[in-house]
Amino acid sequence: MDLQKPREISRRNRLGFGVLRTLEHVFGNNVLHPPPARRLLEHAQDRVQRDILEELKHQGGGRTLDIAEVHSVDDLVLARRRGYPAIIRGLAKAWPCTERWTMEFVARQWGDVPVNMIKDHITEADPVVGKTTIADVVKDIEGHKSTYARFVPILHRHPDTLDDLDMEFCRAVICDGGPVRLWGEKGKDGVPLRSHLFLGEAGGVTKTHCELTSNLFVNVRGQKAWVLIPAHYLPALNSPVTRNPGVFGTMFDPTIEDDPRFPLMKYCDIYRFELNSGDVLYVPPFVWHHVRTLTRSVSIGIRWYSWREAVEQTPLLNLLTILATRPTLYHAIKNAVEYGDVHG
Repeated sequence: MDLQKPREISRRNRLGFGVLRTLEHVFGNNVLHPPPARRLLEHAQDRVQRDILEELKHQGGGRTLDIAEVHSVDDLVLARRRGYPAIIRGLAKAWPCTERWTMEFVARQWGDVPVNMIKDHITEADPVVGKTTIADVVKDIEGHKSTYARFVPILHRHPDTLDDLDMEFCRAVICDGGPVRLWGEKGKDGVPLRSHLFLGEAGGVTKTHCELTSNLFVNVRGQKAWVLIPAHYLPALNSPVTRNPGVFGTMFDPTIEDDPRFPLMKYCDIYRFELNSGDVLYVPPFVWHHVRTLTRSVSIGIRWYSWREAVEQTPLLNLLTILATRPTLYHAIKNAVEYGDVHG
């Protein structure tokens, strides 16, 4: 499989940035709060940013990369092991979900499932802006309202959702064909899975963020525009220190050209592509993504955590997840089913 590799930031500059970010994460509100300490930290951060800018400039302007389009489960597993995103086009067209998951089906089967309506910038403080149900979301969509429901924990409430997916394929990608179980399910072996349903009218946007979990994203119906940014470009994204566990955000908008707030991003390589009905996408942990819904859509993301794969992407964000305090990682794992309960 021919994978187009993004250019990297040197190990020395990544280490320097990582040490400073960890210090800010751990000590920012106390030891580093006095002005002399804050100025010293900011001076060191500016120096590292200048070094990274010079390095990226030397490599040349940023490129738009082609995401790997593969044709078999073995190729997708290989992409996962190498830590690159990849797509199998149209694979899920043969799965029951593509035929069954119409808006009418969703409202009838899952209409009573509660929904936290989440902001476009999902890592902002108090991201939940309202509560509703899937039935009411579908009602708004059918009325052509610009409603978009994100991170609905459908698998936790309806485990039979998996019956409409090709679980033999999913297990092969997730854990080389080994056993899986629901997140929090006791007394069973296997990789714990959680799942989020996304549904909405055209125009929905989920702004740039990343998570510690891997994501097998099934675009059941509709069309979405995706942008993926490799995890190691964190120094270019000005992601604020929030101490949230495992979800990181940035104000960077890839639809804005040469945003002066992000001077390094014009030298970074990013992936741009569209997902159509039936496409299956693998997104590695901590890979940044920005998603726009182009047409009315239904999608589902199957998520799991692999410590090895998360560390290979970025040891820094894995460490900051472990050191999280708002809430702690323990609290996040305990309440990981519902996004708003963890990050609200």
